[in-house]
Amino acid sequence: MITCAWGCKPFQGTASNLDEEDNPISASPNDRSNSQSSGGGGTSGDVIPDNSPNNIVLPDVVIDSSLPGYTYSSSLQISFYSPNLFSANDPTPKIPKVSRFKCQLDGKSYYNCSSPTTVSNLQIGSHVFRVIPVLTNGKPGQIAEVSWMVLPPSPIDPLPSPTPSASPLPSPSPSSSSSTPLPTPSPSFSSIVSSNQFFATWVKPAPIVEGNTSLIQYQKVAIDPKDQSVYVAVSNSYYGNNASSNLVLIKYNSSGDVVWSKSIAVVAETYSAQFNSIAVDDSSNVYVVGSTAGFLSFDFGNGVSVSTNGAGSVSNNPLVAKFDSTGKAVWAKTVTSGSGIGTFYHVSIAKDGSVYCVGNMSAESFGFGNNVTASKSSSALTTALLVKYNNAGTPQWAKTISGVDVYDTSYVSVSVTEDGSVYTAGYLLAKSNPNTFDFGNAVQLSITNPAWYRNFVLVKYNSDGQAQWAKTATGSEVWQIDALALATSKSGDVYVGGYLHSNLRYEFGNSISVKVNYTCDNGMYYCTSAESLKSFKNLFIVKYNSTGTAQWAKTVGALGTSYDGSRINSLSISEDGSIYGSGIFSNQKYELENNVNVDLRNYKTTTVPMLIKYSPNGQTLGQTAVNSSDYSSNKLDFKDVALINKSSIYVIGNILGNYQEKSLQLSFGNSLFFPYTVSESSNLVPYLIKYEEK
Repeated sequence: MITCAWGCKPFQGTASNLDEEDNPISASPNDRSNSQSSGGGGTSGDVIPDNSPNNIVLPDVVIDSSLPGYTYSSSLQISFYSPNLFSANDPTPKIPKVSRFKCQLDGKSYYNCSSPTTVSNLQIGSHVFRVIPVLTNGKPGQIAEVSWMVLPPSPIDPLPSPTPSASPLPSPSPSSSSSTPLPTPSPSFSSIVSSNQFFATWVKPAPIVEGNTSLIQYQKVAIDPKDQSVYVAVSNSYYGNNASSNLVLIKYNSSGDVVWSKSIAVVAETYSAQFNSIAVDDSSNVYVVGSTAGFLSFDFGNGVSVSTNGAGSVSNNPLVAKFDSTGKAVWAKTVTSGSGIGTFYHVSIAKDGSVYCVGNMSAESFGFGNNVTASKSSSALTTALLVKYNNAGTPQWAKTISGVDVYDTSYVSVSVTEDGSVYTAGYLLAKSNPNTFDFGNAVQLSITNPAWYRNFVLVKYNSDGQAQWAKTATGSEVWQIDALALATSKSGDVYVGGYLHSNLRYEFGNSISVKVNYTCDNGMYYCTSAESLKSFKNLFIVKYNSTGTAQWAKTVGALGTSYDGSRINSLSISEDGSIYGSGIFSNQKYELENNVNVDLRNYKTTTVPMLIKYSPNGQTLGQTAVNSSDYSSNKLDFKDVALINKSSIYVIGNILGNYQEKSLQLSFGNSLFFPYTVSESSNLVPYLIKYEEK
C-alpha cells in the first residue's frame, strides 16, 4: 500500500533521532538559513533568485515514484535524488544545498546512505522508508517517504490502491499569460444522449496565495447554495517560511473570480498541515478537515488555534476547523491525548449543525476532548474513524471498527441525510480471511475475498453513533474493490463509487452484481490471461436504499487493459436525483452500456478526466472527457464534483506532468482551451471548471 497517489510525498515530521554527528541541528527542519541560530526564516526548498520568472520551491529529495505499492519480495531497491544537490559552481552559494543523505526504515535509527539503496529482511506487512537530506549548513532538509506492503505468497499480483491522504510533489501555480495557445482543435467525444451534453463555460488556474510558493493539489470543492460561492480545499500548499506544507482555502464566486484566499497556519514554527475535504452548511459556514504535523501550535487567526501538546504524532494528527463565509476562523479541533498517526479525510454537516468527520488512526487510542475517546484493535495497523462534533466544536462521540486479525480499515467518505442518518464508506483489509469486522451494536460483516486485499464497506449509523447495518461485496469471485466516493439523495438513497479489480463478478445482494468484460483489440493494446486481469481496475457505482438493499450497480467494459484503468473519485446528486461522477478513464475503448462505445485511444494523455451522469434508475445519461494538445505521459484527473443544478456543475482537477519541460493545453470542447506548462520542478497544475448541460 503506497502512500503516494502520484509520486512520493514529503514526510511531515522531524528528524529527531539522527546520530550525534547531525545533532547540532536545533532549528526547525526546513530552516534554510545559513546561520546556526534559531532565528531567520527560509523555505522548504532551494529558491531561485527573485529576479527569475520561475521563482519556485524545489523539493530537497525525490523518491522514485515508480516503486510498487506491494511486493512479495523480502527486499526492495529504492532510488532517490535531490534537485538541490550541492555544486561548487552553484550560482546561489549562500542558500544551503543538499550535501548528503541519511535513510530510515520503519522508524529505526537513521544511517548514511546513497542512491540506489536496498532494504532487506522485510517481514510481511507495511513498511515505511524515509530519506533525510543533510544541508550544507548542517541542518536537515525536507524529508521524503514512501511506504509499501509485503504480501504473503500469491499467484496473482494486485495493483496498489490509492490512499486518500496521499500528496504529490509541489508545483507552482500555472501562468496562463506566459503560455501560447496551441492550434489544436477541440477533441471529438460523443455523448450518449445528445440532449445531455456537458459544456465547459470557463476554466480557472490556481491563484497566487499570499505567502505561498505553490499550490500543489486541489482536493475537494463545495458550493454555498445561497449565492453559488465555490470553496476549494487545497492539499499541501508550500509556504514560504518554515512550513513545508500549509493549509489553504480558496473562495470563488460563480463566475470563477477569486473572492478571497487564505493561508491558515502561517506562524513561524509551523511545520506542515493539509486540508483533505470541505463542506458548507445552510448558514454559509465552511468546514474543512485534514491533518496537522508536529507537536506545535497552529494559528488560524481570530484568536483560534490548536495545539497537540505532545499528543498525536509528528506525522499526522486529525484536524477539523470551522470558518464563516468571509474566511474568519470560528473554531478548530484536533486530538488532546494519545500517541500515533491519525487523519480526517472527509466531512459532512447535518441539518442541526452537527459535524461528522471520517478518516483513520494508527494510535492505540486517541482522546478528542469532552471525555470522547477512540481505540483500535491490538492486531490492527490502522482503524477506520468516525467522530461527531456539535456546531460549537465539542466532540460528542467517536466510533471505530474492531475484529480479530483485522489489519487495515478506513472511512474515506461520509454523508448525512435529512433524517439524521449517517452513512460512511471506506475499505476493509484483514490478515486472514474469512474474517469478521465488528461495527458495534451487534452489526458485523464477514468478508471472504483473499487476505491482504481490500473490500469496500458501507455503514449506516444513527445520530447517536449506533451502527444500523453494514454492506460489502460478496460472492465466490470477489477479489479487490475500493470505495472512493459516497453520496445520498433527499429520498434517502445511497450511492457508492470507486473501482474494482479484475474480470470477476462482484455481488451486492438482492441479485445485483457487476462483472467487467475485457476484450483484446487485435494486439493493439496490452491484453493478458484471465488470471492476470485481476490486477486491472475499472470503475463501479452501486445504489442502495435506506434499508441497505442494493438497487442497481454499474461498471464499464474495456477494450484492452491499462495500469490506471478507470475509477470514480467523487459523486454528487442534483435536485432531480441525477447522479454525477467525476474521475478518470484511460486512453482505451470503453463500453458504457447498451453496446455504446467511447473510444479514447487517440487521446493524448495517460489518463483522461471523466465526468459521467446517471439517472436515479441507473441509466447512463451523458459523459464528457478532456484531451491534451500533444502526446505526453501526463496524467489528468477530475478530483471532485459539486453542483447546484445542471447549469452550475463545478469540477476540480489536477494535471500531473512527467518532470519534462513542456507547454501544452487542455481542450474541454466547445472551443474552450486551458494552456499550462509542466517542467522538472513545476510538475502539478490544479484547475477549476464550470460546466453546464444543454
